[in-house]
Amino acid sequence: MHGNLEQSQEMILKQTISLQQIQYLKLLAMNITELDHYLYSVYEENPVVELSSFDNTESVSDFFSWLNKSSISNDTQTYSDDDSTSEMTYASQVLDEKKDLLSHLKNQFDFSLREIDISLLNLLLSALDKKGYLTITEEEIIQKGYDSELVEEAISYLQSLEPAGIGARNLAECLTIQLERKGVQDSVYFDIVNHYLEDVSKGYFQKVARELDCNAKKIRDIYEEIKHLNPIPSSGFGNAQSLSCIVPDITVIKNKNQELSIQYNKNFECKLSINQSYIDLGFENKEAENYIKEKATQALWVVKSIHSRQKTIENVVSAIVKAQQDFFLKGLPLKPLNLNDIAGELSIHESTVSRTVNGKFLECSQGVFPLKYFFTGKISQVNDSEGSSVSTSNLKNIISEIIAKENPKKPYSDNDIIKILEKEGIVIARRTIAKYRNEMGIPSSSMRKKY
Repeated sequence: MHGNLEQSQEMILKQTISLQQIQYLKLLAMNITELDHYLYSVYEENPVVELSSFDNTESVSDFFSWLNKSSISNDTQTYSDDDSTSEMTYASQVLDEKKDLLSHLKNQFDFSLREIDISLLNLLLSALDKKGYLTITEEEIIQKGYDSELVEEAISYLQSLEPAGIGARNLAECLTIQLERKGVQDSVYFDIVNHYLEDVSKGYFQKVARELDCNAKKIRDIYEEIKHLNPIPSSGFGNAQSLSCIVPDITVIKNKNQELSIQYNKNFECKLSINQSYIDLGFENKEAENYIKEKATQALWVVKSIHSRQKTIENVVSAIVKAQQDFFLKGLPLKPLNLNDIAGELSIHESTVSRTVNGKFLECSQGVFPLKYFFTGKISQVNDSEGSSVSTSNLKNIISEIIAKENPKKPYSDNDIIKILEKEGIVIARRTIAKYRNEMGIPSSSMRKKY
């Protein structure tokens, strides 16, 4: 009987550990935004949990400025899980050429516009910055000889065009235009956009709720909606895809001595802690006491798991930086690297590395990249009778350079490129050349030929 009891307890313990391991793996696979949402859900259902605001002292203007800077990148690279290579298009889109946006706006001009209206609108268009914001004041326009009422009408007309938010003079006005375009009438939205963006970006939902006389959940829900608005109305021109605001999970810093260090991004991660008053509280009701103990145990596990998650991410990124230090220090092409390389370096399972890099982004002096970007496929290379390897991204750069130097009247065929690569000691199949050329958007030699 005693033996059966011990066996039963052991089975329950194993099951509990297994469930915790599964939950931890889910946590590990979350990016910083998903983790924030998860922590808030824990906070809502667990009375023992306290959720403090974002550990962020930047102003909201700096916040969106940072989002703009850090989410811009225009390249397309490849990464590989195991030995298979996939195409990874990774960044947000910006205005590649201002004329694309200007043409789009001018095409929306009404045929009934007078010459003076068009003249004034062209002046406004010339004063748009790369984000699509208006950089000239009404006073400055009036000083150029335009009537004040006409200037006001022209700005209003510009702001009625697509994309929504174009011609705004600041972030608050940009978001206000988009809310109005969506038909939002609740004044709380506009109060937040115009007066409380900094507070909600730091997570001060309770404070804003008190001042606007509503509940914190409503404030947070509105903030989630606001985050789906576009702070950069010019985004998407020069590229068909829309802007995606990316929050990097970790930053690689290069100091003046050319030394690399990593910094885990806590600026946009909520801090979860345990409310000690519940723990110290005496209970007359045994059931209530057991409930609080259960919730406290759950909360403690989440806190420890978040810490373990951070350490795992830091370890994996440190190994990536070590393997690709020439990229971070000198901007050189990536070296061949796969998940198994990092797993072996850290003595962890390859699936753990996969979950760690999944959906997460890294910021460095070169821009913002998905962690998967740093895992590149390998191509066989012969050099001085010794087999080595070159990454697919590196090989694509070489192919692109060869084609860029070709005679446009007699462009290289794929077979010509193979022969050139062979002289460099690189052995590759013709179909692979064709595949990489197509992935880079480079047409065949017959299509490239100029007469």
